[in-house]
Amino acid sequence: MADFRRILGLAGAAVVFAGMAFGQATCANPTSAATLIRTEGTTELLADLTFTCTVGPTSVPAAAATNTNVTVYLSPALTLTSKVLSGAGAVPSYTEALATASAASAAVAPGATGSPATSVQGVVSGNTMTFTGIPTPAAAVGTAYTVVITNIRVNATSLSVGSGPPPPVAATTFLSGPQVVTAVLASTNVAFALPGLSGSTIPAASLVANWPVCNLISPAAPSFNIKVSENFPTAFKSVGTAAAGTGNLVLGSPFANNTETGFVPSAIVGGVLTAAAFPQAGAAGANVAGTGTRLQVVIANVPAGITLYLPQVITADAPNAATGSLTMKTTATGGTTSTITTDVNGQPGGLIKVTPASGGATVFYDVTTNTVGAIDGFTIPVYEYAPANTVTASLTPITETVSFAPVGSTNIPNFIVGANSNTVNANATALCTTTLLFPYVTNTLGFDTGLAIANTTTDALGAAGASSVTKAPGTCVLTFFGTGAPAAPVTTASIASGGIYTSNVSLVAPGFQGYMIANCNFLFGHGFAYITFGLGNANGAAMGYLADAIGTPRAGTVGFPEATQQ
Repeated sequence: MADFRRILGLAGAAVVFAGMAFGQATCANPTSAATLIRTEGTTELLADLTFTCTVGPTSVPAAAATNTNVTVYLSPALTLTSKVLSGAGAVPSYTEALATASAASAAVAPGATGSPATSVQGVVSGNTMTFTGIPTPAAAVGTAYTVVITNIRVNATSLSVGSGPPPPVAATTFLSGPQVVTAVLASTNVAFALPGLSGSTIPAASLVANWPVCNLISPAAPSFNIKVSENFPTAFKSVGTAAAGTGNLVLGSPFANNTETGFVPSAIVGGVLTAAAFPQAGAAGANVAGTGTRLQVVIANVPAGITLYLPQVITADAPNAATGSLTMKTTATGGTTSTITTDVNGQPGGLIKVTPASGGATVFYDVTTNTVGAIDGFTIPVYEYAPANTVTASLTPITETVSFAPVGSTNIPNFIVGANSNTVNANATALCTTTLLFPYVTNTLGFDTGLAIANTTTDALGAAGASSVTKAPGTCVLTFFGTGAPAAPVTTASIASGGIYTSNVSLVAPGFQGYMIANCNFLFGHGFAYITFGLGNANGAAMGYLADAIGTPRAGTVGFPEATQQ
């Protein structure tokens, strides 16, 4: 925190002797069109700070050794993150922050594109930014000139946002030098902070029911849609450029185009930004952002064998489809656009194939265009593909988490993972099961029960006599409930598609009487029981019945009741 008592003391002493310095200008309190900054951002651009100075009591000659010093103090004392351009270890360490001064009659006035003739780069000292020796324009008594301070970036992640109004960031300006009356100008709000990202959701209507692993998982339609949006209208920004007339090139109003790039003076030779754009120290591309606002989509808990497909380009949700768009990129900071897939897995056009590794996949989307003045929201469809019987079923759902990117880099912009980067459940994979109830089976007092379970995943009901369903072999687990039940369930041998399992209770559960539940790991199972007594004798008897499909899945299981089988 700045020692404002010391600053005010210096200012008071200077005012006493102000009349001894002819040609000094008196500066009015600054103004600023405070902007919203993202609490996830470490390189957030503050709004420009503008103040006007009036020359008096004598004119400022063109040949005068003029200079004005400006120091900017922030409250709270945020870490300044404007890029240093003068090289590692250089003293002073000049940044991309600029203070420009221009007379009202100058050819290039504040608010116009282009570069005023007098600019000075800022130097960071702790939590303050100092501009030393701003050349004051030659001017007559009573002439006003304007100073604009721009390109100050801060780490906003320490700002706490509660249920009340957004917390402000205020700038206090200290002026000194032979051509200006020493003064501390009034504190001015230059930003307010809010989370930039709204929490992501997966609308229930877009979520396909848990995939049965015995069926083809097809990418003909999305398995689920991820909905994500900015939390305020300027949180999503395109990258911007250094080219004249584009990007944030309006001095005094750097947010007119809502880009990540700050003000870039138009010193362009052959289409290339030159070091002369930053007079003390600089290089081509200074202050041009590395990326637009980039979204990182993390998809986790993907079962082995599932391939994902996501769109290369996504347009904003209505009504902003014509003005907002995302483009998939290969890395958090790289500029390469991911390549559209041309495989034959049945996916619609314009998708990128994403192969999960260790159960997860991360994709990045760059904000290509944005709707200035309106909140952009996006729907990101996720398609899944896997051949039948190639994926191990898992009741753990696939999850998705959306955050800003990159994190922990030197890129502009850069972010942390904020509180609104929530994790949402998508679909899971499920066993293909048929659960059959045999309500009475016995092997006591001369009775025996024959059991038969048919795997009917082979039929001739499809086109040209083909099977209408996916052929799937599997086993059944027989669990007995009653007198004389086996100590453990009995698992059958694998039942081929189109095959039948047969046995007698006297063989699998001798001496048993009660009911039995068969849980088969394939769809379209059917059961039959045949109870006999004294078969072959004159007084023998026999009867049979069809097993019942249990219509309600039991707790903790995923069932596919016979009544729902097609």
